[in-house]
Amino acid sequence: MELPILMPSSAPAAQRQFVINAVPILRSDPRIVGVTAAGSWADDSMDEHSDVDLVIAVRSCSFDEVMVERELIASAMGNLVACFTGEHVGEPRC
Repeated sequence: MELPILMPSSAPAAQRQFVINAVPILRSDPRIVGVTAAGSWADDSMDEHSDVDLVIAVRSCSFDEVMVERELIASAMGNLVACFTGEHVGEPRC
């Protein structure tokens, strides 16, 4: 079942377009089993300077492969500024 993209009312046009472009790319990768947003997207407090924090769930057998390819996957979604995991800010996921 394909779920709709939930857009926060505060999301600026550029961030909305990024997510609209990113979701089909992520949906087409069979290693990816789920995607959610965190940060200002999740609490509806975005502004034009906000980034889009995506939490991507992958099949456990594909984890290492996706981690190696994460920058390539992210760059396919648009102009990549940065790509990193969240442990440096106390985020428990890697």
